[in-house]
Amino acid sequence: NPDLMDDLEKVDPGSQFALPYLWGTNGYGYNEGRIQEIEGKLSAAQVIDVNSIENTGKVIFGTTVRMLNVDTDEQVSYQIVGEDEADIKAGKLSISSPIARALVGKSEGDVVAVRVPSGTVEYEIEQVEHI
Repeated sequence: NPDLMDDLEKVDPGSQFALPYLWGTNGYGYNEGRIQEIEGKLSAAQVIDVNSIENTGKVIFGTTVRMLNVDTDEQVSYQIVGEDEADIKAGKLSISSPIARALVGKSEGDVVAVRVPSGTVEYEIEQVEHI
């Protein structure tokens, strides 16, 4: 890290506070921890090509699910993704979200009940796509 090296040159290397000072002021410790966390996730990651899996109409990781809110007739579409890829505004639901957990394993035509803070919402699964 070039910024860290610049800061190291400014601090008296004999000082007992040099390293803790640098870690605290530059976020170095946080960044190093974050790097290790990401490297750990990458080393355990598996690429799943949902296009190579036969579409049986069943909701699995990676599929895009088009569904209808039974009460409001509002149609929504979500792709089931990993936690780090989740972005609700982009239509990407984390596999660990309540909606995704309710959907996984269900099939087209099924009605699923999802608990939300305001109660329970029922969705009918209209289409499962392998996009």
